[in-house]
Amino acid sequence: MHNSAAQPIEALSLPRRAINALRQGGIRTLEETRDWSDVSLLSLPQFGPAFLSALRNLATRTPAARHSTPTEY
Repeated sequence: MHNSAAQPIEALSLPRRAINALRQGGIRTLEETRDWSDVSLLSLPQFGPAFLSALRNLATRTPAARHSTPTEY
């Protein structure tokens, strides 16, 4: 079974600007975003609330994310 949480962020349906911001922050996979709080993600240059919402929506659709603890807002 393929773990979509381990997919490279480049393979996700996110805008190029969001992917670039995540990469500049050192994030390479959707799984890695779970280690980041919303506040920390929003502190990345060029990463705004719309990108955060899209990212969290993608994360909740992955099997591994459904078993993780919720992110603080």
